[in-house]
Amino acid sequence: MDASLHETKQQRDFCENPYNGCNSGSACRINWNNGTTCNSLNATDQVAQNRSYTCNGTCQNGYSSTNSYTCDDIDECQRNLSRCGNGVCINLIGTFTCNCSNGYRFENQTCIDINECREPNVDGTFGVRCNVTDACINTNGNYTCQCSPIFNTTGTCLFNETLCNGDTCRLNGMILCLRGTIEENNTCVPWCNSTCPGFCEMVNNNSYQCNCSKFPGYRHSDDGKQCLPCYELNYGYGCNQICNCTYGDCNPNATSPAGSCICDGTHEGIFCDRSIDMCARNNICNNATEDCVTDPSSGNATCSCKNGYQRITPMSNCTDVNECIDQLDFCVDDISRCNNIIGNYTCDCLDGYQSIDGSCFDINECNMTQTICSNYNNTYCANTPGSYECRCSFNYSLGGDYTQQYGNARNSNSSCLLTNYSALCANQCMEPASCSSRTGQCECPSSNYNLVVYALDNTQQTCQCPGHPFAYYNGTTCINATGQTWLIINLIYNPRSRTVIIRAPNSTRITNRIADFLFNMNITCNGSCITIYDTQSLAPSELQIMVTIDAPMTISQRIEFANKVFDEERIYDDDHTTRLIQMIMDPSSNRLFNITRRLIPCDECEFSDRGRCFSNNSGCQCYTGFEGDFCRIVSATTVAPTPVLSDRNWTIIIAVISAVAGLLLIISIAMCIFFIIKQRNIPSTKPELPSTRQQFTIPRAHIPTMGTGNRDLNRLDDFSLDNTHDEPYVDASDSLPSSTNTTYNTTYRATGNRPEADFGIFDELENRIPLSKGQIPRPQMANMMGTLNSLPAHERFDGPLGEASTFSDSRELDDIELVTDMVDDMTKDDDMEDEFVEALNPNLVMPRLALQPEMKSSGWFSFFRHS
Repeated sequence: MDASLHETKQQRDFCENPYNGCNSGSACRINWNNGTTCNSLNATDQVAQNRSYTCNGTCQNGYSSTNSYTCDDIDECQRNLSRCGNGVCINLIGTFTCNCSNGYRFENQTCIDINECREPNVDGTFGVRCNVTDACINTNGNYTCQCSPIFNTTGTCLFNETLCNGDTCRLNGMILCLRGTIEENNTCVPWCNSTCPGFCEMVNNNSYQCNCSKFPGYRHSDDGKQCLPCYELNYGYGCNQICNCTYGDCNPNATSPAGSCICDGTHEGIFCDRSIDMCARNNICNNATEDCVTDPSSGNATCSCKNGYQRITPMSNCTDVNECIDQLDFCVDDISRCNNIIGNYTCDCLDGYQSIDGSCFDINECNMTQTICSNYNNTYCANTPGSYECRCSFNYSLGGDYTQQYGNARNSNSSCLLTNYSALCANQCMEPASCSSRTGQCECPSSNYNLVVYALDNTQQTCQCPGHPFAYYNGTTCINATGQTWLIINLIYNPRSRTVIIRAPNSTRITNRIADFLFNMNITCNGSCITIYDTQSLAPSELQIMVTIDAPMTISQRIEFANKVFDEERIYDDDHTTRLIQMIMDPSSNRLFNITRRLIPCDECEFSDRGRCFSNNSGCQCYTGFEGDFCRIVSATTVAPTPVLSDRNWTIIIAVISAVAGLLLIISIAMCIFFIIKQRNIPSTKPELPSTRQQFTIPRAHIPTMGTGNRDLNRLDDFSLDNTHDEPYVDASDSLPSSTNTTYNTTYRATGNRPEADFGIFDELENRIPLSKGQIPRPQMANMMGTLNSLPAHERFDGPLGEASTFSDSRELDDIELVTDMVDDMTKDDDMEDEFVEALNPNLVMPRLALQPEMKSSGWFSFFRHS
């Protein structure tokens, strides 16, 4: 095992070795010069110095180390504050730069003066410094222009073109260079001749500069003094274009993308992104069995076998591949078969399938031929993958076997027959039930039977006869139970000990017990008159025994017999006790009663439906038409029995009465409080009738029943007090004549066969007093007509002969207030009080017992009216 790996594992697992910080990839490498060595510290020194190693070497320029552990940046600006001279020092990581002032440039790690008279600007331009007559004189950070002595011979600075040849002006050994030229070797040459030879040109006819765009593949240097080649991925004039070569180098001298890339030997295209098709240039392969492929690594043409061919050895020819034998095919075996061909294979569809677009699909034979299964009776066609079946129809199966339902008759020697389900219910049906081959279930002879689970064997089913349990199956047919007295005894299994002896049903014991009961009751019956059988209605171990006794019994005897059965706790055997007796107690009704207790004598009246027991069971309370101790006697007179209320009924009645009484008490208290509050708010002064208004009282008179006549008096739609065209009428037979008990005797007009009431006063009332309430309803109108007929004839405003009457002193109805009970009669069926009637018509005052006008009303209406 490698030692370093072992050490690393030991360090990781058990921490028994000191950590070696020199194993770190960055130890003594960041900002350290090459050759620096790393010295690992022991565990104690690591803890004490808080580091794991030391470095023995020197830091790179711009860095220094004070701890032999890290190389830290040197702040050159702090070490030498005057480092940049005429500029501002800016510290950078590992170095520094100077932001020089105008007229200075950064060179040799400081700011030096620009000789504007001989050097271009920092952007590479060399503008005209002075006038053509002036000489340029450099100063620190600037320059000045002073008239050249060549043009100052007369004390005036005037340009003399005759002294100049091109850009050079001479006089007396003196020289002045014009338009950006400088003196070199006593000759004026462009300043850029020496910095960018071949690219230095006159610009704008007034200065020289480096024209790096003169040829493609060059760019300006940062100071503008030189024309340098393009960077690696640039080309064109001024190096402004970018190369995009996939497999090749950039051509900086190109002027368009078409020549920007120089491709390697295996690729071609504008961007060298397409392999050279050597196969197209020189195909050496057999086109029938081989494909020519260009090797991407070498660019050479190689031959490979086509699909469906292979080489047995690297140097052999390509031969056919048998895809079917080699299991290289993609055929689906269930629906197709592989067929090899030269260089390929095909999938041939099996019978029942068809090829669609190279794939095999199932043929639906049932849809293609509707009568395809016509040779097989009781079948229908069912499509299957690649074939079809003629299946048995519903309720049919092959050979009638229920396990072969929907069987395929095409692949069978059996035909489709009605399904026989009898195997499903074989040995499960007891007579009279039978196993049905149609349904596979037990069935009864008719719908009158009741199909049940056989009580003694829950795997069997049988049929209960109609009228069960009073009818049973005797092995041949259903017969009714014989005898004059029937009862059913329900026995519950209740063993006396933990050890139970299973015995077959035996009726001897219960027969003997019942015979003893009858003997003690002086009822003649030998053993042959008692029939006992198991109804088989209850599952073991409970029993239901049907007992028929061919002897008559009265209701009281049946009560005594039922009590004897209950008293004999183990009447059937020692392991069953009586739980319920069902017995017809009244032979005349044949109604079956459920008996779960000992009976009392008064139960006889309830069984016979002639009465019911008193609450203390002392006797019977007979229904109407019956009497005697147990209501056995039919009474001659019919007296409705006094209902006897049970304690529960009395409780409910008392509770209801108490609730109603409490509610009435609450209402009364509320009304009293309301009455007291309202009485306090009634003004102390009582209203009085105006003294100028005269009041008359028309006393009450007995109102005869409406008469009958030629006119239909019941047509009240157009009724009014106008009696101009009244005709005689005849009182009905139930009319009661006026008597001395009335205030006045009614007087009639003598205008017909029978007198009629005088309507004169009311004619005048109708003409002078408008009705303010509109039409009077029909029921009140009928009563009003009776009132009009009751008025005395002489009480008129004007007598027949002009004699005085009750109203003769008051000719103006505006001064008269009539007091009459006419409206009272009109509303006597409406249960309205006098005060309410008076409120409806202020011209009427209802008379009281004294028949005097009253100013103060009484009753509840008065109270509410004041309120």
